[in-house]
Amino acid sequence: MLKPFMSKSCEKKIEEITLLIHHLNTSLASFEDDSSRANEKLSALEEELQLLWSISRRNNFEIHTLEYRAHDAEKRLKLLTPKVEQMADIVSEQWIQIRQLEQAVQMTQVRTLKVRQLKNERCPFVKLQGYIKQSMLRNEFTAVLANEEVVFFVASALITFPLLSICVLFSSCFS
Repeated sequence: MLKPFMSKSCEKKIEEITLLIHHLNTSLASFEDDSSRANEKLSALEEELQLLWSISRRNNFEIHTLEYRAHDAEKRLKLLTPKVEQMADIVSEQWIQIRQLEQAVQMTQVRTLKVRQLKNERCPFVKLQGYIKQSMLRNEFTAVLANEEVVFFVASALITFPLLSICVLFSSCFS
């Protein structure tokens, strides 16, 4: 009933206000949705922040532990460095001594070889021993017995047997 009394301008105003109310209600609903999404994002960010704090505390603890170990290792290194240097000096000295001993062994071997050569050249008995040893080594049965003692014994017997035989022969002839 009120409608007939309303003018067109009033109706237009009412329509505008109705549209405005509808628009404001839509905006309010959209704002509430955005607000709830923002709250969810805020909660997620807070959880992530807590996780990052936890990781940060654990990393700080590990850093502290590693720093302690590094400091301890530095102390041990400082204690061991002089010992290692001393051992390196000792090894160097021993290496020099080993080289000197090797040179001395080589010189001794050369001198021994020269003495053996001189001995072989001067003493015919030694040449007889060398000949006997070579002869024994050629035969497979006597090769096993061709050591220095047996060769010396055989060489001595070969030299002394003829001499003793001659002595016995002369003694029997003159007696």
